[in-house]
Amino acid sequence: MPADHETYRSVARRRSFIGIFSIAAIGLGCYLYRDSLSLDQAVRVEQSVLARRDAKPVLTWVLFFLVYFLVAAFSIPGAALLTILAGWFFGLGWGVLGVSFASTLGATVAFLASRYFFRAGLEGYFGERKEKFHRHWQEHGKSYLFALRLVPVVPFFVINLLMGMLPIRVFTFAWVSQLGMLPGTALYVYAGSALPSLGTLQQEGWGGVFSFRILIAFSLLAAAPFVFKALTRRWAQALDEHAD
Repeated sequence: MPADHETYRSVARRRSFIGIFSIAAIGLGCYLYRDSLSLDQAVRVEQSVLARRDAKPVLTWVLFFLVYFLVAAFSIPGAALLTILAGWFFGLGWGVLGVSFASTLGATVAFLASRYFFRAGLEGYFGERKEKFHRHWQEHGKSYLFALRLVPVVPFFVINLLMGMLPIRVFTFAWVSQLGMLPGTALYVYAGSALPSLGTLQQEGWGGVFSFRILIAFSLLAAAPFVFKALTRRWAQALDEHAD
């Protein structure tokens, strides 16, 4: 049921490269514009943004929901950063609620587009990979989709498109996807909610950043893929033994 080890390593390398590139790009930007950037200015911008959120909380949340939905539906890079931002900006409860339903709705739209609009072209493009998904779906059913969502070794948009070509109900795809993505969503949002404001950084210095809560949050975030992968592997073994 789980994806092979090489696929997992390939995705991990790609994500590591994206992370390193993002950090390098941010560092380069800070260096190039160091004269126009200051913590005081950043704090003023932050306070202005937070004031607008507090003035119209429902509208702000709905706009964020729509942005995240579009990111998920069109597989635009940056979903992980948006998920962390949701925790920082809205807190754990509202952040998880928005990200969970927006990502599921976006995935479902991509699923429907694959089934009803792009199926002919995708059939030829994915070929053997689609047959592999179909075989695993027949063998394991909902558990296979749940495992793919829990341990995202296959890109988010690929799962949406391939599942759209399989004999799976739309409602089943939606609720299993949402349930499978929920643990990872909650961890990312929690990590974001643990981040301090720039105002805190200004007042307390770097000591306000490296708190015990942040240490716990990002430790859980780092350990989660390995824990989820181990659980999924044991689950797959149990299903195989039960089938025998």
